Amino acid sequence: MKTKYLIPVLCMLLFFASTCKKTEKEYEPPKVYTNQPLEITNTTALLRGTFSEGLSRNVKAVGFEWKKTTDSTFKKTTVKANGFNFSYTATGLEENTEYNVKSFVIDSYNKVFFGKEMNFFTKGSVTDIDGNIYLTMSYGKKVWMTENLRVTRFADGTPIEARSSGKSDDSDGPVYYHDKWHTSFLSKPNFGLFYNWAAARNAYDCYSIFTIDPNLPHAKQGICPDGWRLPSVQDWDSLIVIYGGKEEAADWMKTANWPDPPYSTYNYSQFSIEPAGNYYWCVVDNIERDFTGTYESAFFWTSNQLSEHGLSFSAVGLQIVYGFSKIESIPMRKTAGYSIRCVKD
Repeated sequence: MKTKYLIPVLCMLLFFASTCKKTEKEYEPPKVYTNQPLEITNTTALLRGTFSEGLSRNVKAVGFEWKKTTDSTFKKTTVKANGFNFSYTATGLEENTEYNVKSFVIDSYNKVFFGKEMNFFTKGSVTDIDGNIYLTMSYGKKVWMTENLRVTRFADGTPIEARSSGKSDDSDGPVYYHDKWHTSFLSKPNFGLFYNWAAARNAYDCYSIFTIDPNLPHAKQGICPDGWRLPSVQDWDSLIVIYGGKEEAADWMKTANWPDPPYSTYNYSQFSIEPAGNYYWCVVDNIERDFTGTYESAFFWTSNQLSEHGLSFSAVGLQIVYGFSKIESIPMRKTAGYSIRCVKD
C-alpha cells in the first residue's frame, strides 16, 4: 500500500518542481537604461531614464542616483514614471564639474536594477560688461559660449550704435541691430542681438579691418569679453567635427525651437543653436534692410574675411537653414547682422 501511494506523491512533487522551474525561467527582470542628461546649465541637469518590464510586470519604483565624480557617495531620488520613461531635474550642482548618474528600477521583490552609469559635465559661465551672464561649455581644447551674444558695448566700455530696420550705408561703423517687431524674440537669452562686421571685429568700419593685423589683441578679441575672442572658421570646424561633420552636427547642436521633425533636435551637444535668423536686405528691395529668417535659420560671424577686387567687402559666416540639415560656411557682406558666439583657448 505504501508503494501504491508513494508513486503518485512523487509524481506530484516532480510536477510542482518542474512548474516552479518553468515559472522561474519566465521571470524576466526589468531592463534599465540611463539616457544622456539634457538641458544642462551651470547648476542643473535633466536626468533621464527608460526601462522595459520584461515578463515581470511588477515595477514598484524608478529613480536616479548621482554624484560628483570625485565624491564617494551618491544622492538618490525616486520619481514617477511616464510610461516607460522617467526624468528628474537635479539642482544645486557645481559649475564646470563632472558628475556621474545612473538610473534604477525597483521590482515587487524589492530588487534594485541599475542602468549603465553615465558621466556629464555642468556648464560654466561668463559675464559681459553689460552684466549679461552666458553659459559656457568645453569642447575639445576650447571653451565656447553656448548662448548668443547680447552685449551693447565693447569690453572697454565703448558703446555700440543701435539700429533697427531701414536703409543702411555700406560704410557702417560698429552696429548692433534690434527691432520692435523682434523684441519678444531677441530678448530671449539664446537669441541675442545681431552685429555687423565692424562690431564683431571691433573695427572702425566694415572694411578697415582689412588693413589691420588680425593678430592684434583688440582685433582677435573683437566684441567678446576680456579673455574671449571671435572664433575663426578653423575654430568652428574643430567644433563641428566633434559631432560628425557638417552633415550631422546641425541636428546635434540645435535646440527644440526649430521647426518640426525631421529637422528638430534633442541638442545632445548642449551647444544650443537657436533659429534667430539674421539682419540683411529684403528679398523684394535690395536697399531696405530688415530682419529675416527668424525660427527658420541661424547665422554666425567668423573672424575670417574675404577680398573682392582688392577690397574686403565680405567676410565668412556660418549658416544653418531649415530644410537643409547642414552647417555651411558662406561669404556675407560685412554690413549684414549676424549672431555671435565667443570662444576661449
